[in-house]
Amino acid sequence: TKENLIKRIKTIRYMDGSCTATGDALAEARRICGKFCRGLQEGVSRVALVLTDGNSNCGASVGVESSNFAHVTKASVFAVGIGYAINNAELLS
Repeated sequence: TKENLIKRIKTIRYMDGSCTATGDALAEARRICGKFCRGLQEGVSRVALVLTDGNSNCGASVGVESSNFAHVTKASVFAVGIGYAINNAELLS
């Protein structure tokens, strides 16, 4: 249910507690998709959902990694901001 999803999202914590590294997450997703995503020739759409507070403050550049991810995987990327101080410019990159 929607309520259950919201409840689960509210329990998400930083992996190491020190920063948000959305660019690093996109790079890891690109690496994983390169190994495990179905082939483009199969005609299956690729979609990535990025849940973030929208305030990357460490790791790789979000803009660069977002562009690399979309170019390499041919996936549509949807960014969803979670929290109270969301950086909309970062979500749009």
